[in-house]
Amino acid sequence: MIGESALKVYDTFVFRIEENDKLTPLFQKFECYFSPKKNITYERYLFNTCMQDSRIFTDFLIDLRNKAKNFKFGTLEESLIRNRVACGINSKASREQLLRDTELTLEKTMNFMRAYETSKTQLKGLKNTIQADSINKHGNRANFNSLKIDRPSKKSCYYCGSQHTTSFCPVYGLKCTACGKLNHFAKVCRSKTNRFNTNRVEQVDQKKVNLNVAELYIQHFAASMECTDDLTTSITVNNKNITFKLDTGAQSNVISYNVYNSIPGRPLKKKKQ
Repeated sequence: MIGESALKVYDTFVFRIEENDKLTPLFQKFECYFSPKKNITYERYLFNTCMQDSRIFTDFLIDLRNKAKNFKFGTLEESLIRNRVACGINSKASREQLLRDTELTLEKTMNFMRAYETSKTQLKGLKNTIQADSINKHGNRANFNSLKIDRPSKKSCYYCGSQHTTSFCPVYGLKCTACGKLNHFAKVCRSKTNRFNTNRVEQVDQKKVNLNVAELYIQHFAASMECTDDLTTSITVNNKNITFKLDTGAQSNVISYNVYNSIPGRPLKKKKQ
């Protein structure tokens, strides 16, 4: 059953005597009528300008074979497809490699391109693995470095000029003898007044620093060891046994005036002004 429009087309057909009442000639005439006529020049242009673009090589090759069917290339078909592959692939390095082969065939071209794409995929997988390992190593290194942050700082202190932990500064609460302000020593004082007296004051302050530091650290150790007894020893001074408190961190020891009076032949030197 055909429609009115198809019947009008049918009426235009001319059959030979031997084609009357036969379906095959009828189908051929309908197919010839409705099938668009191909422009051979344009079709060959599409074939000769076909590029791989973003497709994988297999899809590119299938497209070239389908386009080649529109022409009767005969024995030239494989060589023309080979040429189009060599000129239309994306990889410049692969194109140069193919063009170096003076005996290049379509089969050799297909084997080369498939091997190239396989190796490219494998290299990409290796690269991802190496990057993942590198990230893990850097992460572990970052964790290790973070442990170093908790170490006490040993930089010169802005307020006292010495090196100590960031949580303790021995000058805290002391007055600068150069400017009279609190919490810094004269040697690091930024005041322009009394600059000439800095050297003398630094010596006095340094002794105070050592004394205060020693006292503070002794208190710290005594508290942590829960020990209240003083460490003392007996030392003979001019044939007189005198008990001294041990303080290895002190610059000098101090005795009372009564103890001093008990020492025979005590020479006392007057301090020079």
